[in-house]
Amino acid sequence: MTAPVVLKLGGSLLTIPDLMNRLDAVLQLLRPQPVLIVPGGGAAADVIRDLDRKLQLSPEKAHREAIAAMSHNAALLCRLNRTLKLVQNRDEANRIWCEGHSAVLDATAFLFEQNDMSSKETLPASWDITSDSIAAWTARNWTADRLILAKSSDAPETNLSALCQLAMIDKAFERTVGNFRTEWLNLRSPSASFVSIGR
Repeated sequence: MTAPVVLKLGGSLLTIPDLMNRLDAVLQLLRPQPVLIVPGGGAAADVIRDLDRKLQLSPEKAHREAIAAMSHNAALLCRLNRTLKLVQNRDEANRIWCEGHSAVLDATAFLFEQNDMSSKETLPASWDITSDSIAAWTARNWTADRLILAKSSDAPETNLSALCQLAMIDKAFERTVGNFRTEWLNLRSPSASFVSIGR
């Protein structure tokens, strides 16, 4: 099986009326490589963040609930587009890719129930860790070919530290992604352009 591309789909993109058409166009550009989509938590994760500020949830509780929002959006994507298939681990993804479909990660099942990584590395429970870092961690552990961050705007910088300071990516991303090949994609743009980002 060819090394996959991990496509992190920003949660804000779920509000685009023609999201499925735009996503399908990107998937066509990435063929024949297998693709794993990691959806962000979007508005649902923002609700958890607000609740955490008000109720002072434990870091573990807030972390799990935010990841549950990612899983909710993953299932939603698969209901909206029948060519996308929900997966919980690498074995399921390999099977889906062999069938010619793109896989969508159920982050809750993968991180807390089905984690098949031999690495002892874990992600800390913190708001510093969002779907950006979860996608980076997955790409590294699944030995992906590249990581694409699909966002709602152009990258104002191509330097990871600068993007972190601008809150365009989460605080832990630079540490989590390491030197892994990473690109930025403005999915709201009329044309798909992959921009390399790094140190």
